[in-house]
Amino acid sequence: RPSNALRRVQAPAPPTPGDGHMGQACSATVVQAEVVPPGNNEQSLPPAPRVPDAFVAGDCNAPPPPITTESFTISHKGNNSYSSSGSSSSGDSWRRRYTPRSELGRGVSAAVFEADASPDPVENPWSLLKGGMLPDPQVMCGTTSSGSCLRDSKRRVALKRFKRLRSRSFQTEKAALQRVGVHPNVVRLLESYEDMGGEDILVLEYCDGATVFEVQSAARKAGELLPELLAARLLRQVLLALEHVEACGVEHQDVKPENMLLYDVSVPEQRAELKLGDFGWAVASQQFPSNGLAAGLCPTDSPPVPEDGAGSLWYAPPELNPPVEQPGCTGVAIRTRTPRFSGRTDMWSVGVVAYVLLVGQNPFAAALEQTKDAVEGEVLRLVATGAYDRTCANWLALPNDARAFIEALLRTSPSTRLTASEALRHPFLVRRCARFPEAIRHRRPPSSDHAWARLDGFQHLCWLAVARAVTEPELMHEVVLAATRCATYYGTGPTSYLWHLAREICCIPTCTWLQSRGAFPEVLRLAFSYLDIDGDGVLSPKDLVSHMCPKDASGQNSAWASANGWVQHWGQHAEEDGCCSCAGLGPDAFRIALRSMPPEVLECDLPDGFEVITANGSFGKWDH
Repeated sequence: RPSNALRRVQAPAPPTPGDGHMGQACSATVVQAEVVPPGNNEQSLPPAPRVPDAFVAGDCNAPPPPITTESFTISHKGNNSYSSSGSSSSGDSWRRRYTPRSELGRGVSAAVFEADASPDPVENPWSLLKGGMLPDPQVMCGTTSSGSCLRDSKRRVALKRFKRLRSRSFQTEKAALQRVGVHPNVVRLLESYEDMGGEDILVLEYCDGATVFEVQSAARKAGELLPELLAARLLRQVLLALEHVEACGVEHQDVKPENMLLYDVSVPEQRAELKLGDFGWAVASQQFPSNGLAAGLCPTDSPPVPEDGAGSLWYAPPELNPPVEQPGCTGVAIRTRTPRFSGRTDMWSVGVVAYVLLVGQNPFAAALEQTKDAVEGEVLRLVATGAYDRTCANWLALPNDARAFIEALLRTSPSTRLTASEALRHPFLVRRCARFPEAIRHRRPPSSDHAWARLDGFQHLCWLAVARAVTEPELMHEVVLAATRCATYYGTGPTSYLWHLAREICCIPTCTWLQSRGAFPEVLRLAFSYLDIDGDGVLSPKDLVSHMCPKDASGQNSAWASANGWVQHWGQHAEEDGCCSCAGLGPDAFRIALRSMPPEVLECDLPDGFEVITANGSFGKWDH
C-alpha cells in the first residue's frame, strides 16, 4: 500500500484514481439445510474439514451432512498446486491458463491487467473441440436458426500481480476476500496463486464499464452532474455491498469512487451495475458478527490503525486519520484520535461519495485554497471537525431528504452514523429506487424449489461450484436479479446469494442465464477444480466428503456413505457414455450430472425452438 506521503498527495477534489479495477471477492459457505458461517482465519483459507483415511460403514440411506463451499480449492501455492489436467503445476501454471493483455491500473503494491482465459485445448477436458456441453451455438440454444445467440469470445478476467513475493498486501487482501465471500455487488475472486514463478497473483472477475470516478469525472468535465436517480442506484448498490461486508465481519476502509467498478453502464438510461473492489486496506475482526446488523466497539484483537492513517485522505473518516491537534481545556494543543466503532467506519466514506455524486465536488474542497504543503493538514482538520462545505450552490439546491441523507453519514462520532442497513431504508433512497426492478420483492416459484430438491447432493455441489465460478457480468441480468431478490426475501444469512444463484441456473437451459458462450468451458474447468481437493483430475469420495460438514462420528459415516453412493451412481452414467474412472468421477461425470434434470423441469414450458432429449429412468437431459 502507499506510504503516508504517497497516500496524501493523490488528493485533488475529487482525487486522481489509485488502484482502479483492483477489487475482488471470494468464496462463501452454502449448505442444504442451514448456513455455515465463513471461517475466521484472517491469513488463509479455512482448512478443509478433516477427512478420515478410511470409510466406516454406516447407514447408506441416511441424508448427507450439510454441504459447504469453504473447502473449494480457490487458493494455489507454488509447492502444492496442480494443473487442470491433474499433474503437479510448475511455477508458471497461471501463465498457461491466462494470457495477460493491457494494463488496467497500477498502485504502489500491485498492477492489474486484463487477461484472457486461454486453456490448452489438448490438456483442457472442457474444450469445445472435445465435444463438451456446448458443441456449437445452435445446439447450445436448442434452435435451428443461423448465427450465434450468445457472444462467442474468450473469457476475460483481471489479474492483480503483486510486486513483492509474499507481501503483506497480498496476504491481507486475500484473507479479507476469503472472508467476504460472494455477493453481486462485490468483485469476485476466482483463483489465487501464491509463489508461482516468483509472483503472487489474484485472478478476479472483469468489469468493463470503467469506475464511478471515471463516469463522475466525465460528467464534471461536461459541466454536469450525474442524474440523481443514477446516483441513488449507485449508492444503493454500494450500501448493499457494505451491508454484506459488515455481516462477514470485515471493514473495507477504502471506499471511494475509484474502487467502485461498473459494468452494463448507460448514463442516459440511468443504469449501471456496481462492484465494490480493492480490499487492500480491509481489516477483519476475529469475532464474527451474529448478523448483518451487529455493531459495537471493535474488539481488542482488531488491527490498530497505522500511525500515518489508513485509506485515502479525501474519503477516510476521522478515526482512520492520524491524530490531529485540537485545543485542550487549558488552551494547550493535544493530539486526539476518534475511537473506532465497528460497522460505521465505511459509512463516513459513503457520505463523502454521496456528496461527490450529488454536489459534484469533494465536501472538503476548501482545503485546496491552502498552499500545496498545507493541503493535507487542512483536510485532516476539516475532517476531524466535520466542517464540510454547506454553502455551495449545488448543496443548497439538493432536496431536503438528500441533504439529510448525507448529514446522517458525515458525523464525526462513529456511533451516531447510520449503519448500511439503516441507510438503505432512508427516505432518500427508498423514494428514488422504489420503482426500479431491483427494489421489488420476489418469491421463487414453488416449482423451482421442488426441482432443486429432486437433485442429489452431488448435483447440488456441481451447481454450487458453477455458480461460484461464473461472474455477474457473464450472467443475464434477470438471473442475477432473481437470485438477489430471493436471498433478500428469504433472509438466510450473508452466504445465501450463492445458494440461490445455483438454484436459479440449475433448472433452465444454459443460454437463458449465460451471456458469453466462450466463457463456459473455463467456468466448467474452474468449477471442477474447486471440488477437486487433491488436484488429481478425479473427484474421489474423499474429495466429496471434504465438502460436507459432519457434526459427529455418525455424520462422518453418513458423509462417506453419501460420497460413495454418488461416485457409484454417476460413475455408472459415465460408464454408459464410455468414460469411467475407477478412482472417482472425472470431468465427464461432472458434466453429465449438470445436464441431468428431474422430470418436472423437463416438463416446464420452454422457449420456442427448444427440444428435450429424454434419458432412461427418471431423469432427462437438456439439449443445450
